[in-house]
Amino acid sequence: MWRMIPDIDLVDQTLSSQSADWIVVTFRGIGEMTGSQDPSLTKSTGNFPNWVDLSNQTDEFGQQRAWVNLVAGVPEMQLWRTMDDAALSLALKLADDDPNSIQYFYKDSFMNDGNDPGSWHKAPPPPSPNNSPQESQNKVRDGLGTTHHEAGTLWIGTDPNTSVTDVDGRFHHIANAYVAGPAVFPAIGSANPSLTALSLARKTASAIVKRSLPVESGFVSIGTGGLAGWQMAGFGGFIELGANIIETVDGIGLLWFTRQQFTNFVLRVDWRASFPDDNSGVFIRFPALGNADPANDWKVAVNNGYEIQIDDTGKNPDVIPNTFGDPLHITGSVYKLAAATKLASNPLGQWNAYEITAQGKTVTVVLNGQQVSQLVNANRSPGGFIGMQNHHFGSRVQFRNIRIKTL
Repeated sequence: MWRMIPDIDLVDQTLSSQSADWIVVTFRGIGEMTGSQDPSLTKSTGNFPNWVDLSNQTDEFGQQRAWVNLVAGVPEMQLWRTMDDAALSLALKLADDDPNSIQYFYKDSFMNDGNDPGSWHKAPPPPSPNNSPQESQNKVRDGLGTTHHEAGTLWIGTDPNTSVTDVDGRFHHIANAYVAGPAVFPAIGSANPSLTALSLARKTASAIVKRSLPVESGFVSIGTGGLAGWQMAGFGGFIELGANIIETVDGIGLLWFTRQQFTNFVLRVDWRASFPDDNSGVFIRFPALGNADPANDWKVAVNNGYEIQIDDTGKNPDVIPNTFGDPLHITGSVYKLAAATKLASNPLGQWNAYEITAQGKTVTVVLNGQQVSQLVNANRSPGGFIGMQNHHFGSRVQFRNIRIKTL
């Protein structure tokens, strides 16, 4: 799961210990200290189980300091012993099961006991009366607190009785307070949890953004802000960027929402382009026609639905040499069917707002508050699916906040 360079603390030792006769291999195992989730626990410093609480000490700002109690219990010792055994077993396999071919580096020196290759990690003594087994003297493990990654104490979960935050990191019963970081981990799960922490923090950020984006009266979001419920037809695809933003990659193809069809509606979509020749479009009212389902052929949407164009160059690909600024091919037009009367796009990098109204045989397009085109006597499919186009390699158009109101 994890690929990394050797631990920086061991690089010099590893390099200095290599010779023509010896190969230095570093095995690093990780243990896990499990905290108690029982709020009624009587906390006893130095005794198992583990806990974190506020102490009567205060910092320079007058705030109570956190007090952490870490004691290895039976579960922790069993896990560490399992990792020791696995490391030894792997080392022996690499040495053709010859214990005399293995030396163990510990405290700046190598040691070897060919008669008993397991002697370097004897089983610990029986648990003490307070259920806190102690390390035996010949253990070659780092002590508690020497290398660690904190996690837990604000566990995520769906049940407020057994967790502190929900799966988005929001405190149960608190509307606007979130946690971002390893404190929400139910368990740490890996030697370095940084990527997991970043992923959960991104998920939390997306949830916050989603809650903060207003959905106007009568409108409902299409999808959840990512790619769930959407399906690709054709080539290329879309990627999730977080914060309810999706972006086109490669092409040419169509991302369409498969869970619902719409007839008369007002569709609002935010979009932005990255380069002058970016090309995309919003498709409406295209049907699923048996074997010609858009899951197999994106051209179904082109030939049977309506594309609200995104292309500030207005390139007409049907003439040679290509012409630019064509009102039937420029941003805001109903592609090839209704010309745009003006180019109302915001500068590159800024968000644009489409409002597309489909009522009977009329399709009206408003861009950034200005009506830019209108198709009357529309004679294609009276209802159908909604989709977003990805066009050519290198084109990057982003979409967010897709919502609709049926009429």
